[in-house]
Amino acid sequence: MAAGLPFLVPYKDDHGDFKHGVNFAVAGSTTLPADILAVKNIPTMLTKSSLGVQLDWMSTHFSSMCTRERDGVEKLKNSLFMVGEIGGNDYNYALLQGKTIDKVANVVPDDVRAISNAVRRVIEYGAVRVVVPGNLPIGCLPICLTAFQTNKSTAKEKLP
Repeated sequence: MAAGLPFLVPYKDDHGDFKHGVNFAVAGSTTLPADILAVKNIPTMLTKSSLGVQLDWMSTHFSSMCTRERDGVEKLKNSLFMVGEIGGNDYNYALLQGKTIDKVANVVPDDVRAISNAVRRVIEYGAVRVVVPGNLPIGCLPICLTAFQTNKSTAKEKLP
């Protein structure tokens, strides 16, 4: 809002006006597909619309909006792409199911690889301006502070 830009319409809005852009994000989504997380014994709780699904929607949308390749390239090179914040739910789902920090840490390389591949895919479509904001500080979220209360002084930030 501070930049004077409108909110983006969700891709799944059948009557959406996408002239200012489109939002492919899904609340509760994960970076890794649900079947990969299931193999890691981390069932997803809210959605099966992982990063890969959202990228497939992006591909479909770009194919429909660009009747000529040159038109699409021109539109995309003047666009701003946000890839993320994504990945937090891969960790949240694991932590809230009682997985250890080591188990959660084992997911990180796969998430980083998936996000890197997503950025490459966006660039291959013609994106020039790509922002990858990273993950939220999960340990600071009230739900995590409440769920994982500890008396270890090293686990808490020292307040003045």
